[in-house]
Amino acid sequence: MTNFHYVISRPDPEAKEHRARKQSQVQALVGETEAGYLAYGLGPGEDIVSITRIETHDPYKRQGCATGLIDALQAGYPDCRVVDGSGDNTNEGDAFLADMR
Repeated sequence: MTNFHYVISRPDPEAKEHRARKQSQVQALVGETEAGYLAYGLGPGEDIVSITRIETHDPYKRQGCATGLIDALQAGYPDCRVVDGSGDNTNEGDAFLADMR
């Protein structure tokens, strides 16, 4: 199994661009190579984190990358509920999130 490293970039409330204030991502890295990512936004409400996209790149599929992305997001926001924000997921991402419910 591949050893992934997860990096969370958080929303920047001071950013001029609206999207940068609201949305950020978690990256799964193998060394310096991106293996996958999860885009998320905060809200609605202060205790909700909404997943807007999740994707694992070939050849890292079926190695725990997406599960690790969810776990890293939850660890970064331990007092929040992580929900599927019905964003622009890949077909595999939609299926994965449906299985997580």
